[in-house]
Parts: sequence; structure tokens; C-alpha cells
Amino acid sequence: MHVGGAVVVVAIACLSSVPAVAQSTDKAATAESLFQEGKLRMAAHDFAAACPKLAESQRLDPSTGTLTALALCHEGEGKSASAWAEFMEVVVLARKDGRADREKLARTHAAALEKTLSRLSIVVPAAVGTLDGFVIRRDGEEVGQATWGSALPVDPGVHAIEASARGKLAWKTTVMVGPMGQKETVTVAPLEDAPPPPTPRAAAVPEGPSPGKAPAGEAAAGGGPRVLAFVLGGVGIAALGVGSYFGVEAITKSQGAKSVCSPQSCTSPSAVSENNTAKTYALVSDFTVGAGVAALGVGVVLLLTSHGNAAGAPPRGGAHWAPIVAREGGGLALVGNF
Repeated sequence: MHVGGAVVVVAIACLSSVPAVAQSTDKAATAESLFQEGKLRMAAHDFAAACPKLAESQRLDPSTGTLTALALCHEGEGKSASAWAEFMEVVVLARKDGRADREKLARTHAAALEKTLSRLSIVVPAAVGTLDGFVIRRDGEEVGQATWGSALPVDPGVHAIEASARGKLAWKTTVMVGPMGQKETVTVAPLEDAPPPPTPRAAAVPEGPSPGKAPAGEAAAGGGPRVLAFVLGGVGIAALGVGSYFGVEAITKSQGAKSVCSPQSCTSPSAVSENNTAKTYALVSDFTVGAGVAALGVGVVLLLTSHGNAAGAPPRGGAHWAPIVAREGGGLALVGNF
């Protein structure tokens, strides 16, 4: 309820924010300064600027004078519920302080405002109100369970209602309450279940090559030639062993034949047969030793040149060794692109 400018000026002219005893603290000085500035704003009907200053003055240094001024300011601003509650508080405090003038002023304004109070009811269904951790707020302030469903005085304007509970999605709404005794009711809707929290995923760890295992690129580049090198090396060593055996046998049989017959002529059939066998063994020894040397040499070359080459590809560069196998023996040949 708005009051005339003359009434406001007369009312605030009788107000003082501090008792007769002087206050010397900085807080009291600040409160007094804000009170005086707020009264000037009220006299100019600038209630939007005056009310916050008076509210801060009351917070810093509470007094019935400042509270009465704040109630008058809220009344002029159209915040009927706030003004009514403040006037009712002034009635109690003024009676306690023996200020009959302030008590009378507060009672008069409170009685007039009570007839025009707008009200808001917040209805909470039982199934919602019993949820674990249920809380309901109006304009950010928690609404106690005892007030659920009651038509409570509120200032005209838009009010935000929010309800929450553990494991539920928050429910929000707004309601517009008009002036001059308008009544509104808001019913809290059932709260929906909140989605489960996402399962934490372990960070992916790049998989490195196993110990002793060459990477795929290396295996593709040098695995084939290296395997072939070891195979040829084994074959070469085995061939050298066989050739050495036949070489020793050839020498033994040749010496046995020579002990029976002279190199120019021989009439002993056994000696002739022994000598022929020695020649055969010598040929076998020459062939296997030559092939073994060739295989072993190629294996060594492949092993040394296999790194970084594609599987099965010849060594990069100008030349490489290649085995030569002949009827009378074997060996190595240097082959290359020039």
C-alpha cells in the first residue's frame, strides 16, 4: 500500500537510527550515514534506492527507528508482506523500549497492510515430501515443513520455487503473485529419478612391444632374411662336419692303398678298391665342404644386412654374396648392381 508523500515525510522526520547516547564506532557512524541518506531518498519517493541503504543500516546497527523507516520504505515500494512483518516487529520492540509513539505508528500501518496482503500456498504431496533429503525453497530460502500448504504472506511479484531430493532431478517453477490480496497455490510435482553417474573409464595405455619381441615393422623388414640366415648357417655347419668326415676317411683309405701298392702299378684288388673309395670320399668331401662354406658365408651376409630391409628383399647397396655350387665343389661369389 502506497502512502502519500506528506505522510511519509512526517513519519520519517520523527525517526532516529540511534539512541540518545552517542555511538563512536565506525560501524555506528556508517549506519547513521546510510540512515540519513535513506531518509532523503524516501522523501524523494526513490524507494528502490532508499530501501537497500536502510536495510544495511539496520544490519550494521539495529534500532527500532531504522526498522520503522525500513518498513515505511518497503510499504512505499509496494512490498506489502515485508513491510507488514517489519511493522509487527516494531510493535514488539517499541513496547519493550517504551516508545508508545512508534508502537502506535507501527500498529496503524500493520493493520492497514494486513487487509491487502497477497498470499502464496506451496502444497507438497506426501509421496514427494517423504523423499530422502527432500528440501523445498522459495526465492532461495528454505521453506519449513510446518508451513507447507499454508497461505503465507508474500510480496507481490514473481517468486521462484525449487524442490530437490537425493537421487532426483531438481524441480523448478515460477509463479506470479499480484497485489491487493491475490492468492496463488503451487503444487510440487513428482520428482524424476536422476540418471546414474557415468562409469569412470580407465585411461587407455598404449600397448608396447612385448619384451624380446621385435615391433611389427622391424619383423616385416628383417624377420625373413634373418630366419633364412640362421637356417643357412646351420646347413653350412652341418655340411662342413660331413665334408670333414669324408675328407678324413678319404685320406685314411688312400694311405692304406698306398701301403699295399706303389703309385705306378698295383695288383691287389683290395688296394685298388680302397683307392677308388678314397677318391669317391674325396669328391664328396670337396663338395660338402664347399657347399658348407658357401651356405655359412651367405648366412653371415644375410644376418649382417637384414636390418631395415623388407622381408625377402636383397640387401640394399651395391653388392652381396651368393653361393656357387659346382660339380667339383662350391664357393661364394660377390654379386651386385653397379
